[in-house]
Amino acid sequence: MDDYKITTFDRLPVSERFAFCLNTVMSDIATKSTAYGADILSRQVDVLEELTHKILKYVRDDSLSKDKLRILCYDLVPALLGILRSTGRFSKTGIPFICSLFPDETFARRKGLANDPSTLPLVPRTLCRSASIVPDSRLKGDHKTDIAANPLTNFPFFRRQSTVPSRDEQSFKVNEVSATEDLRTYLFSRTGACFENVDKFGGGPSVLPPGFGKKKLEDLLKLTKHLMDEKTLELLDGKNHDIYLSQPPTTAYPYRTYSETVRFAVASMWRQLCYDEQVHKGSKLAKEIKTLFEECYRRSQIALQRPTTSTREREDTLPRSGTKAVHAYRQTIYCIAVYVDIMVWCAGSSNETEPITTHLGNKIKPAVRTKNMVAQCPIFISCLEAFAYLSKLSPSTANMALSYLKDFLMEPESLLIKLQLGDREVAGGGRSTLPAIATNGNHNDTLTRDGEKISQVVDALRECCIECIVIALRVAQQEQSDAVRALLAFMSGSLFRVEHSDPRYIAVATNLFSLLSRLAIKFKDIPKTVDMVFNICQDVFCKTTNQIDVVIVDQLANAVVGGVYESYPLALFNIITVETSSAAYGRPVSTDKPDYRHVSLAVIRGLKTIAEGLENPDDILDFLNKMLELFIQLGLESKKANEKSAAMKASSSAGNLGVLIPVIATVIKKIPSLKNPKPRILKLLRDFWLYSHILGFAVPDSGLWPEEWFTGVCDIAVKTPPLVTKEVVLRAEIEYNSALKSDSLSAVELQDIRNTLIELLKAGADLAYKINRLSLAQCLFLLSVYRLETLKVTYSDEPDAVTQIFVYLEDYSLQKDETGLRDGVQAISFAVLDCFLQRASSMPKAEKRNRELDLQAQYLLVAFNNVNPTIRQIADQWLSRLVETFPHILWSRKVLWTILDIAQTLSASLESNPNEEDLVLRIPNTPYSLRFMDTPEEREQIVKLFTGRCEEFIGEAMKWAPFAIRSNLEQYMLEKTIGGSGTSSGADSPVEPVGLSYAAENLLRQVGLNVGSATVNTSVAANRKVGIANKDVSTFVMDFTARCRYSGEVRSMKNLMKMDDLCQDLQDRIKAACADKHERKFEELMYQTCAVIIQSADDLGVYSTHIRKLLRLLTWSVTELFTSRAVTSAVRCWQWLLAAKPEIHLNFINQMVAAWNQSHEMKLGLFAETDDQDPPTPLAVRNGASRLPAPDIQPHVVWCKFIQERVEIARYHSQHEIDVFVAMFNQCLGTSIGSKRRQRTVRYGSCLFRFLSSGLRLLQDDNIANAPAKNALRERVYATAMDYFAGPLDFPQDFKQEIRDDIKVLIRFWVLLHTDKRYLQSETHDSVDSASIPERPSASATNTLTINRAGWMNIPQSSSQVNISSNRRGALNKRQVRLNTDFVRAYFRRRNLILALLASEYDRWVVWYDPLNVLADDLAEVNETKLPAWMNQLVTPKMLREHARVAWQISPVLAVYLPPKFRHADVLVREITRLVRLKPDAVMDVPSALTYFATPECIEADPPELVNILTWAKCSPVQALNLFSKDSPPNSVTHQYASRVLQDYDVEVMIFYIPQIIQALRYDYMGHIRQYVIDAASHSNLLAHQIIWNIQCNKYTDEDGKNEDPVLFKKLSEIQDEITARLASGPAKVFREREFDFFKLVTDISGTIRPFEKGEKRKQACLKELAKIKVPPGCYLPSNPEAVVVGIDAKSGMPLQSAAKAPYLAKFMVKKCTLKELEEIGTAENPESKVPKDAPEYWQAAIFKVGDDVRQDMLALQIMQLFKNVFDMAGLQLYLYPYRVVATGPGCGVIECVPDTKSRDQLGKQTDSLLEYFEATYGDVKSPEYIEARRNFIRSMAAYSLITFILQVKDRHNGNILIDKHGHIIHIDFGFLFESSPGGNMGWEPDFKLTPEFATIMGEKIESQHFKWFMELTVRAYVALRHFREEFCTLVSLMLDTNLPCFRGQTIPKLRARFCPNASEREAADYMIKVIKDCFLNYRARTYDMIQFKQNRINY
Repeated sequence: MDDYKITTFDRLPVSERFAFCLNTVMSDIATKSTAYGADILSRQVDVLEELTHKILKYVRDDSLSKDKLRILCYDLVPALLGILRSTGRFSKTGIPFICSLFPDETFARRKGLANDPSTLPLVPRTLCRSASIVPDSRLKGDHKTDIAANPLTNFPFFRRQSTVPSRDEQSFKVNEVSATEDLRTYLFSRTGACFENVDKFGGGPSVLPPGFGKKKLEDLLKLTKHLMDEKTLELLDGKNHDIYLSQPPTTAYPYRTYSETVRFAVASMWRQLCYDEQVHKGSKLAKEIKTLFEECYRRSQIALQRPTTSTREREDTLPRSGTKAVHAYRQTIYCIAVYVDIMVWCAGSSNETEPITTHLGNKIKPAVRTKNMVAQCPIFISCLEAFAYLSKLSPSTANMALSYLKDFLMEPESLLIKLQLGDREVAGGGRSTLPAIATNGNHNDTLTRDGEKISQVVDALRECCIECIVIALRVAQQEQSDAVRALLAFMSGSLFRVEHSDPRYIAVATNLFSLLSRLAIKFKDIPKTVDMVFNICQDVFCKTTNQIDVVIVDQLANAVVGGVYESYPLALFNIITVETSSAAYGRPVSTDKPDYRHVSLAVIRGLKTIAEGLENPDDILDFLNKMLELFIQLGLESKKANEKSAAMKASSSAGNLGVLIPVIATVIKKIPSLKNPKPRILKLLRDFWLYSHILGFAVPDSGLWPEEWFTGVCDIAVKTPPLVTKEVVLRAEIEYNSALKSDSLSAVELQDIRNTLIELLKAGADLAYKINRLSLAQCLFLLSVYRLETLKVTYSDEPDAVTQIFVYLEDYSLQKDETGLRDGVQAISFAVLDCFLQRASSMPKAEKRNRELDLQAQYLLVAFNNVNPTIRQIADQWLSRLVETFPHILWSRKVLWTILDIAQTLSASLESNPNEEDLVLRIPNTPYSLRFMDTPEEREQIVKLFTGRCEEFIGEAMKWAPFAIRSNLEQYMLEKTIGGSGTSSGADSPVEPVGLSYAAENLLRQVGLNVGSATVNTSVAANRKVGIANKDVSTFVMDFTARCRYSGEVRSMKNLMKMDDLCQDLQDRIKAACADKHERKFEELMYQTCAVIIQSADDLGVYSTHIRKLLRLLTWSVTELFTSRAVTSAVRCWQWLLAAKPEIHLNFINQMVAAWNQSHEMKLGLFAETDDQDPPTPLAVRNGASRLPAPDIQPHVVWCKFIQERVEIARYHSQHEIDVFVAMFNQCLGTSIGSKRRQRTVRYGSCLFRFLSSGLRLLQDDNIANAPAKNALRERVYATAMDYFAGPLDFPQDFKQEIRDDIKVLIRFWVLLHTDKRYLQSETHDSVDSASIPERPSASATNTLTINRAGWMNIPQSSSQVNISSNRRGALNKRQVRLNTDFVRAYFRRRNLILALLASEYDRWVVWYDPLNVLADDLAEVNETKLPAWMNQLVTPKMLREHARVAWQISPVLAVYLPPKFRHADVLVREITRLVRLKPDAVMDVPSALTYFATPECIEADPPELVNILTWAKCSPVQALNLFSKDSPPNSVTHQYASRVLQDYDVEVMIFYIPQIIQALRYDYMGHIRQYVIDAASHSNLLAHQIIWNIQCNKYTDEDGKNEDPVLFKKLSEIQDEITARLASGPAKVFREREFDFFKLVTDISGTIRPFEKGEKRKQACLKELAKIKVPPGCYLPSNPEAVVVGIDAKSGMPLQSAAKAPYLAKFMVKKCTLKELEEIGTAENPESKVPKDAPEYWQAAIFKVGDDVRQDMLALQIMQLFKNVFDMAGLQLYLYPYRVVATGPGCGVIECVPDTKSRDQLGKQTDSLLEYFEATYGDVKSPEYIEARRNFIRSMAAYSLITFILQVKDRHNGNILIDKHGHIIHIDFGFLFESSPGGNMGWEPDFKLTPEFATIMGEKIESQHFKWFMELTVRAYVALRHFREEFCTLVSLMLDTNLPCFRGQTIPKLRARFCPNASEREAADYMIKVIKDCFLNYRARTYDMIQFKQNRINY
């Protein structure tokens, strides 16, 4: 092989390169292969051994031929070197070395790697900061770069990447090798170069390389001894001499001698093996290695001391075509450096480390002759690293190592200082630079006179020394805690050892401050280290020389970059910048302040260093904030200077600001985004842009400033967000901005600014007129926005850069502007558009531009539907301009699809309730969302505008590219039905893809222009009129494409699989999909199953086994995955099957009906039952729930629609199907009525009535020939319908659309039932005629139905069932007629009852759907029926009694639930009461029936049947307590039952009713309630505590506790004593005493502070007393037994205003817990250990009152809580905050505070109206925050208005009305309610407060949408509350004997009257509407506020 150079830089022979690469590959394989790794390593050693022996043989042969000599020199020795360079080198990162040398692009991408080797850990550390190899094109003259000639490439320090960034790195002009070509060139041109992987100090990869083994290492050592033999190497050099001189000029052969390179390669290999722990320290092998290399070190040192006299070196003076020979002297230095590393590693103990440390310390001391210092830098660096390594190896030597390192760095006579000064002694005669040694053959000719190379050496030595000091110091710090402090003290003194005038001072100080910055970085975690460093800098700064000040600035900047982000450096830089700028403005520099001008440039350079080096995101943002503040500060200083000096213009001082622009640009580029900046930084950016425009920085091509500044401004523009924010009012921010004020500006100059703005915006006459009236601040703001946004669009690559101008347009304060600012921003938007169009036009016509244009078009389409009309208009204009410039947008697929998606999304917005939620929908396949209007009318208008505009858009597109548009529409439909829906595999993916209907309609319009176009257009127009897309179209298209898709899939499946396997596979996969609840997968499998049936039915037969299995799978699977989507998919498949294979319909109907029956057996959906025998109710909440969750009925709703359709088809099509359906109805419809397990929701009723309608349709035909079967089915239909009403009422939970559909179903069922009368009559006539038929019945026809004459199911016998003789036929006919007549009458009575119940239900549903009775057109079909007439007919008492008797005969449970469903139900109540008393056992399991049994009259009479009450079902707590009231006569039986009921309820429920329980003791003549109270208190400590507190406050009738209650005092005292006695021991006693003692301490504060004067003295006394309280663990506030107190805020004590009392407020830290958990905490030995650690904590404020009776507040809030429970049960999203109040003694109590609230009185002191407060707090009325706050206000306003009316709460001045932070209104202070009111019970105030300011928030007018919603909520809530009116009255009646001031004799009658007990639902709703209208803007509420303001200064 000829050794010719392949490239210019190839210096090594081909054989060496080949051997290096081959062995590298083998080493990489060895690291990856466990099987062959050891074998490869062994073979490597064997090859080395064989090569060595052959080389030795040739070397020792004196008669070697020329050919063998060439083989020796050209092949053998280079191959040996190549293997030595790669042996023992293993990648520790998992990435092979060879991949960095010859990287594969695919591999790199797959592994996430870069091609830059310097980024990979596997690259030799010699490359990390080595000199780069300059390509041929950059070689000029003799300046050819030789890697071997650069001493830095071998410095061990440079093998590691420094962790500290250096500002001067670029000044080194030593570029990092980062390209693969540079790496390859290095390894193929540098003699001895290798993949060095030596890690001396740890921190590298932890993966250990494979081991060679002891035997192979010993063999390697033997080879090493042979190769390192001096005689052998001398012979080798001698034989190589002639070869070197005879080589051709182009040959790559640098070896003039081999000995030095062999020594270096062998030593480098052993260094790698040692540091990789291949050799064990202290082993025999290690000792031999140490001995060998110590000898080598000694010989090499001797060789360096003697001059080179080699004749060969002197003779070789001719260049060899760029191939420089290996220099023996330099290579020897490298060898010595490696020897030092090996000897250091061999040191194993402190006895060995100390001598070598001393030796190396002497080595780095300057010798007498120092002209070789630069050449010997590799040795010095190895010595310095050795100190660090030895310190870690033996900590005892750390101090010694530190001493040598400190001397080397800071000793004035050290070698490093001499190098820095240039070694004057050597130079002599005043030469200040180190003389280069002549290159005339002398061994010192390795270095040139280049000063840069010397500077590199100095910096390398300094950096290495500093790093080693850090390592050694960290070891020393672990041994001595003050090591760092001692070093800093030494360094502080070192500055004073040299005079400032001494040249050495600068060198010493430079090194010292470099070390200081590093110490601050590395030891910042040690206290006071950073402060000491900064103190040293501060002591020296500006006190010595200017050069040192510059060094300090540089090092402070490096410290900040390194992680010491402290205030001192940045504050110092800030001061310097400001002071130097002051000097620039001509201000005199103070003599008592330092002059910083000499470091001003260094500071700017340091700031840029910081900007470039910071990595922490928080630090970057803070630094940006500081730089902007500095920029603004300099701007203000400049402004002040300009105003003082008329001669000075702004531009004259702009340079001081301009130098900061590159700094700001550098740091802002590091920030990924500033989408939502804080207001402070946004204000700074706004000011920055104002100054940038004023001073001309943002003006392109101005020529005033450096181009770098304008570039920086552009970079800043790219990252600057819009200059507006919703937190700040823009107009005020502009007008009061100090940066925009200029009193010195003349009118002419102001007009110039306006003219500039007019010119830039190309303003028309109207806009120019407005601009000429703008202020300076407004003009400058507009100019700033113009510059910012145009530059952003021009230079930003972000897709949203152009659309950020719309943020300004969306600013609410700007929208209200009328000064011209808004018009200016709109004009700027078009200027921005021009810039964008210009930039887009200049872009290449490629995918990138098209993608960006599509994105902008998508944004504009979304903006076209913005809630702001101005934005809609501008978006429309923009879109037109965009299409004009780039017409291809018209047929862009993305744009067209976005149009369709938006259209369907807008249509979906019309189907949502705008009052319930702020609807924001994501537009599919775009990053944008769309917020919709908050009224239906506005939403519909938006839909009309958009659809109309889009039709124009598509129509125009059709003119340009009709085929493309049509194709895109077709593809859209395909993607959405197959690909689009298929991409969403989750269960929540929509069934109907958006946009599908619009795409289909547009496509049909284009296709059907001549065929059926009129029909299509009419349909579309109808849809467009209401704005709702035609869902039937989307369903049709989706079904069609799905059928096509799955038909194709199944054909392939059938070809690949056998039928058996295919069936089994489908079955398994469907089973798995059902188990995983994977709806999308289930849908696909159902379609595949259907397709298999369709394609296989003809071949296999419709009744084959496979078809039957698949049919069963297709129908029964829905019972396993019973969800709405799954059933919808199944129904679509069934429809497909029946359409494709009509002949299979009988088999299918059988399977489908069987599946329906299976759902009935599984109790799914419609047939679901609850296992909870004691469900929660509003009167007995359980776990915070007032109702059980309703089952999912929707799957059965979908299924019922399918069955309804099939029944209609079957009526005219198939008798078999009719029989199957009849059997289905018989099986699923039962005859039992009144099941408690069934939840009778409205949705359940709708689905049930739909199902029953289908059954009635079958009955009303002649298809059922068997009359008894027909009668049986009718009985089941009637029974199931009545069962729905045999339970408590429920309320609709759905949106209006669903309720409307439910009402229509109910109407249809009512109509069918109403028409059932004539069918009953005809069937009876047929039955009579059949009796005269003479045929004898068959045996099978007899006894087909069992007659149950005792029950209600009386079915007339057919003539076929009676065997009669001919002579008795006439008598039988008469009897049959009478029987059938009775039968018809019975059915008529039942039918009439059901019709009446349905009419009542219709009334209730309609009221809920349309509370205001304004949507009559939505249910116009009801007017076509007889239902309105039925409802308006007069209902007589006789009819009601008839209903009651019929219901009782059918089901007593049904009868019990009749009264709430009829108006004027007194007759019903009396009749049902009579029936219940006659047969109480029939309804004993119905709690509601107790009302009709345990009446006062019945209890008074004490009949024998009263004993049945003992086993009666558990009633509500209110009913039970009513049995203890004065209205219920005392009776032992009823009291026993009531006590049992109360005992069955949980503590959570009974704590709520404690006030009524205590009052019930008044009439507890038999002691039952007394015993219950004592027993209950014994079982619950919390209940006992609450009872005791309530007893204490009810024993007395006055607030002072002096007047004993004549009835209760003795009873309550005895009970309290009994309870206390039972809690007098054990944990219960400890808990009670701890709790009561804690609460006594808290309440006693009120009495303690009472003597103090009101004001500050009382407050200080309160704080003092509160500070004394130490909260014991395990206590709670009486008002909140669901949280444990863990702390108290001693500073929260605040006395409240009171005339003669001293209530006060305090805050407690509490932890949430349950009652059970609090019981455990309170009774535990260590309560603190039982407190839940992860429980939420919050502050609970409470008011402690003494001398005030709070029982009236307790009653009001108790009822309020029940109201809230009812609202929750009814699904009403009303807001109430029933804060808790507990009376703890006579005139004492605790009142919880409502958090985050302010009274309307407090707000009145800040704002003039509530609307003003809302706008100031939540933003503009169109903002989402305001809309949400208004929604919260309406919800709470409706709830509290209703409460105020029902309870007649008065004294509603603005001090008693709160507004919380979310906008809810909250009422407090219920001192006047029921029959009491201020002013001597004048009753002046209206029923509730609805003042103009409240109405303004809700729309101001009654006709407004929001006020209508308020009325709807109020009416619905009122209707819901009416059903619990008796319970509320009972609760209040139990408290009447407390003689509270609110009770004046007529409380209960008036309360009951306000519920309109005898009114229907519609009448009650109309009554509530009248109440609302009477209160609307009632003058009495306003005048009461005025009176309160005059009397008490309460604002209004």
